Amino acid sequence: MRKKSFGCRVYNVANDYNIEQTSVNKIINSYINRCRCDLLCGREVRFINLVSLIPEVMTTNEIKTTAFYAKEVAAETGFPYYTVLAVIKNYLKGLVQDVLGLRNVDIRRIVRIHIVKRETKYSVHSAISASMKGAMVGGNTVRVHTSKYLTSVLAEIERVAV
Repeated sequence: MRKKSFGCRVYNVANDYNIEQTSVNKIINSYINRCRCDLLCGREVRFINLVSLIPEVMTTNEIKTTAFYAKEVAAETGFPYYTVLAVIKNYLKGLVQDVLGLRNVDIRRIVRIHIVKRETKYSVHSAISASMKGAMVGGNTVRVHTSKYLTSVLAEIERVAV
């Protein structure tokens, strides 16, 4: 299966909101870095309609929402909150659309989502990235749970294809 590059995703989001690509790149990179840091610190991280990442050893039961991440990224980057929230949501929506379009997805340095076709059935395989495995301290591991939304929609694609 093929996948879209990060630069292509940035271009699409920038084009949708008429924002410079460098601004979108800065927002998305800040968001991904914050999610990565939270995982490394033992927090659960959820990507809307994609995956949930749960560390084996959790330091807190609090889960940050996309809106909370947007608030942090807005404070860090200096962009307006609603712009940051719209960019993050559009980026995640594009990732979901890619998976539903049977493309592999990679959230840089965090998780990889692969579409697997077995005969007439499609399934989703999600795994932590190699760099994330290497960065985990003290043998802590991360479980990846694929969104039920993705699996159910792919099951519908399977029924339509048959």
